[in-house]
Amino acid sequence: MTELTPTLPSNDSSPFKLAPAEKAARVTIGMLVFVENGVSLYALRHAPSVQTSLRYSLTSLSIANVLCGLVFTYHSIVIDISQFGEVSFECWMRHIVLTSLTITTLATVATLILDRTFALFHPFGYRRFASRAFFVCTHVLEWLLSVLVTTTAYAAGNDQNVCHFSKMASMATYTILSIVRCSLVVIIVTSQVIMFCLAKRHITKIVPNLVGSSQLKTAVRMNIKAIMTTSAIVLPFVVCVTPLYLGYFVATLKPDMTKDYKWKIYLSFAISILMVNGAINPAIYCWRLPEVRRVLKRLCCNSPDDTTANLAQTVQSTIQPSLTTVSNGHTTGQGHCLVHN
Repeated sequence: MTELTPTLPSNDSSPFKLAPAEKAARVTIGMLVFVENGVSLYALRHAPSVQTSLRYSLTSLSIANVLCGLVFTYHSIVIDISQFGEVSFECWMRHIVLTSLTITTLATVATLILDRTFALFHPFGYRRFASRAFFVCTHVLEWLLSVLVTTTAYAAGNDQNVCHFSKMASMATYTILSIVRCSLVVIIVTSQVIMFCLAKRHITKIVPNLVGSSQLKTAVRMNIKAIMTTSAIVLPFVVCVTPLYLGYFVATLKPDMTKDYKWKIYLSFAISILMVNGAINPAIYCWRLPEVRRVLKRLCCNSPDDTTANLAQTVQSTIQPSLTTVSNGHTTGQGHCLVHN
């Protein structure tokens, strides 16, 4: 998210300056992303009934958003402080980490939707290799590749004295990041269309005529539910990231456009949309996942979970007839025994 800062004037070598209101807004959004996704991590950790691949993908996405919100808040605070205005190790690490995290979120969403698409296309084959070890290895690989792409892009950057992406990034940096990001966006959009077509076929033709064990039927229905949740996450994500990534891709083809005042207006608008996406994801989790809602309800309202409620209801239903029997004088010992139990 470091490159999200509007482009500096070409003849300006001073640190970038944020208006007080803009800095306050950026810090507020960064902290919201950090706190909300931290709560989402807690909810996902305590909601094991969420479909396995979906839970691992949302956990990876939440971790990336937590770190992104934290580092972006720090970046927004120090970006216009003179002591941090020169290129240093801290400057390079701040930019590399932020850029790597944005690529990680994009790769995680792409992996999530590819996983759901394959689960629909070949459900029996998917069940053979779908395991916790496979999902963990996949998401670790995402993070490592994101770091590799980011370091490669920044290694081709300009050697400038101003700690700002628009000064540090070369045309090769723009090209590498734009190609990777736009390719992932194309994969996400294409897979989403394919997934919708497969989901429609499953819902209308396969599920009503499904023959097999109850476990298999439950797994298929859980896959369909996970697909609907995936779509609810992916569609807003694509809407939020496409304007900025498409803008950078066009800027790669037409570098002169970054000097136009209209580019700054467009970039500022795209930045605002992208930053909000990290804050709305937890709301989508609560909307689509009842398990997450229950965990958050217990966390916020200190209300008993379903297991406790069901146990209390069972005990009450057992005790109530005994109390009635005792009051009518039909029995004594059995009723008192049940009451004490």
